[in-house]
Amino acid sequence: MSHFLTFQQFATEDDANEVAEKLKEHGIDIIIESNPPLLDSNFIGTQYNNYVLLKIDADDFEKAQKILIENTPVDINTVDKHYTLFSFTNNELMDVLKKPDEWGAFNYNLALQILKERGVEISEEKKEELQHEFIDTLSEKKSLSKWLIRLGYFFSLIGIPATIVGGIAGMNLIYNVFMLPGIFGIIIGWQVARSKKTLPNGTQVASYDDNTREHGKFMALLGILSLIINYCIVFYQLY
Repeated sequence: MSHFLTFQQFATEDDANEVAEKLKEHGIDIIIESNPPLLDSNFIGTQYNNYVLLKIDADDFEKAQKILIENTPVDINTVDKHYTLFSFTNNELMDVLKKPDEWGAFNYNLALQILKERGVEISEEKKEELQHEFIDTLSEKKSLSKWLIRLGYFFSLIGIPATIVGGIAGMNLIYNVFMLPGIFGIIIGWQVARSKKTLPNGTQVASYDDNTREHGKFMALLGILSLIINYCIVFYQLY
């Protein structure tokens, strides 16, 4: 079954459609989604973070990246010599070759040509090695520090003691303030437990290590339990 994920983001639909056409010509199925502005630009001005998402099947990520690289010719002689990549060191250019998904096909091909002019030839095997090295780095799962984990538990549980000591006079404050950390704790816990990242090859992996995700699950469950207890205490005190 198809599993469409965001392959690239663009500022405008025209930019997205330009890339989409190249991929469609080579049999890649495309979905383009626009993030609509929250308010009319007449009220809030131009919004620069309304990305247009270009999605393709996860299995096509590597194929699509190769298509874009092969179909984005670059003539180094026509590129402005003040262009950023010309000031890069060889190591920095190699870093560009590691991340074609971040730098784009034009910069990738230009980096190859600049290196070639400097006498550095990059074989196909080396290109793949660099990209696999970057994917391995991205695959590494994060862990939260102990104080952040404690903070998450604090948010999940703070509503219970706050409700108990608040009394009837403090009901309004409890409803409007102390319930929020509990909800916040649930959101944090759920995000930590379920968060995933998409690698350049289309693979999705968990963002956090197993231990951290277990803490996230407990935070979410305790946050839910905290809210239930809060409502029970409030109901008992009021009635």
